[in-house]
Amino acid sequence: MNILKSTISKSSQLTHMQLISKLAISPVPNYERILKNDKSQLFNNANDSLQTVLILLSKRSKKIFELRFISIMNPYINKILNDYLNSYSEILKLIGSVEIENVKNFKINNLEDNEKFVKISEKILEIHSDNIIDLSNGIREVSHDINKVNEFLNIHLSERILLRLILNNHLNLSNNGINLLNTKLNVIETLNKSINFVNGMTLLKYYENINFKIETIIINKDNSIIKNSNITEKTLQFQDEIIFPYFQDHLEYVLNELIKNSSRALIESNKNDLPINILILINKLNNSLQFKFSDNGNGIHPKVIDKLWNYSFTTVKNNNENPTEDTVFDSSKDIQINASNDLGINNFKPNPNLNIIAGMGYGLPLSLTYCKLFNGGIKIQSIWGKGTDVYVNFKGI
Repeated sequence: MNILKSTISKSSQLTHMQLISKLAISPVPNYERILKNDKSQLFNNANDSLQTVLILLSKRSKKIFELRFISIMNPYINKILNDYLNSYSEILKLIGSVEIENVKNFKINNLEDNEKFVKISEKILEIHSDNIIDLSNGIREVSHDINKVNEFLNIHLSERILLRLILNNHLNLSNNGINLLNTKLNVIETLNKSINFVNGMTLLKYYENINFKIETIIINKDNSIIKNSNITEKTLQFQDEIIFPYFQDHLEYVLNELIKNSSRALIESNKNDLPINILILINKLNNSLQFKFSDNGNGIHPKVIDKLWNYSFTTVKNNNENPTEDTVFDSSKDIQINASNDLGINNFKPNPNLNIIAGMGYGLPLSLTYCKLFNGGIKIQSIWGKGTDVYVNFKGI
């Protein structure tokens, strides 16, 4: 344990900005496909991934070690810490030593070592596959020991997503020769998938479906503009493709969450006969993708709108509560949303009596984290009693 802590301390000396700079290499290699007869790119990505994963595991372990002993002994937090230490140990097995010099100098340069790294990556992904709920429970119980809970969770979950992205990407490169970054991601297809998914959830819980009105705007590099209005969910699948370079799981998670929130707002305010208005703007001049989601629900009360970005805060009502407009709820039943593979909630099975992510208060701030990973963002404007507009911005990768 002492050797591990010493190695963690040395590996954690990189600043967060240096880490992000390095991560710009590993999860997004400058190639789309590994050539069958040239493995040098694969080995380069393996080594970048290996070193960055070590940094991520070190940083998170160190931050948990910095909590008070009583907090580390919390069963949920202790499990999270052990997950990171066990993952770290798996990497060290590949390297063959815990000496920091060997950690820095070890290189994967053959298929046998790469296959070992693949197996270890699969094991690490399995270790972290279902601990998001443990994290939520643990943070709730030890929040008194963390001065800035939101800051802790923002960094922790951001680096957790990056950890899984890096490992999944290298697995995909090793098994299929294809980068997870989809340089030709079909935005229309992804939006249609999210609409169908959320409507399936609203039908399951509320026995209702929501209608949508969609408008697309494309700003071309020559400053010409192409507009397409009056698109509905029924005609969406027949629209021309809108292509954007991004990670599909990340885009899909954010769309699921925001469409879910707007749908619930309309249904619970008895305005489900009104559509959700969605504007899609592709700006090829600055390689950006923007969405505007507008609903005519009851809006967000001024007393709680500033708390929406706080983890573990939710406006979801508990069936046993008789709330006022400014009541804060910790958890309840809600429309279930698959947290995507990056969160590690797998084998999702819809169940109206099972709360998985929605109601934990992680959905909206986590969506912001997904956007900010690659310099995007989310802004909300709401008028109490009238409705809410959500603006989402993605930067092309």
